[in-house]
Parts: sequence; structure tokens; C-alpha cells
Amino acid sequence: MQKPGIKLALQITLGIVLCLPNLPVQAINPPRPKEGQQACRSDVIAHCKNYAFTNRSKVRQCLTEHQSELSGACRDFLSRAAAFEAQLNASCGSDLQQYCRTYKGQPDPMRSCIKKNYSSFSSSCRQFLQQNR
Repeated sequence: MQKPGIKLALQITLGIVLCLPNLPVQAINPPRPKEGQQACRSDVIAHCKNYAFTNRSKVRQCLTEHQSELSGACRDFLSRAAAFEAQLNASCGSDLQQYCRTYKGQPDPMRSCIKKNYSSFSSSCRQFLQQNR
């Protein structure tokens, strides 16, 4: 059972980010993969070990399904990751859709695509990416 407070906070954050896309972009300390591995390692082993080394998106889906059972550190990481993704989508969604849509859910190829197409991205997207390296 998910805690309604966490889900509501994510919905509010997403709503704010999507409704106010013309506000100046703020750096938000993007979550790093190693940080997530450290924060959620025991949770992945406890709840999602079937996916641990095969499919990142399934691990994330599994962690979301078990959110109420996760450690505070893992919940915090997932919350920060969701906020970052919402802001990324608000700032770069159309650019990523146009140039990198085939790499959705594949972090390493997506990073390569972003680097390759960076100069073609909108100014708001480039600003966001610059501030959140």
C-alpha cells in the first residue's frame, strides 16, 4: 500500500512543474545512479531481486509498487528522481521526443543522444541541462 502523502507530493510537484514551464529553471541537484544504488540496494534485494541486474525500468516499477515498504533513503532518492524527471520533461520533453525518443528508459544511450544533439535543443532545455550536470 502506497503512502498517500508521497504520491500526493509527487503529483503536486509534477503539476507545479508542468503548469509553470515559463519560470526560470532552477538547478535541483539531480539524482545520480550510484546514489540510487546505495540508497536502494537493500530495498532492491528485499523486494525486486528478480529484476536487479536485468532491467532498470522494471526495478524502478517494482520499487514504486513497494514504496510504502522502502527505506527512507530509497524513498527520498525516488522522490528526488521523480521531481528531476518532471522538470526535465517540462524543460526538454519536446527536444527529447524529437531527437532521442528511441532511447527512452535506456539511460546510457539517452545520455549519448543528449550529448550528440545538445546544440539542436531549445535554449530552455540547454539551460536546464547546463544547470543540472
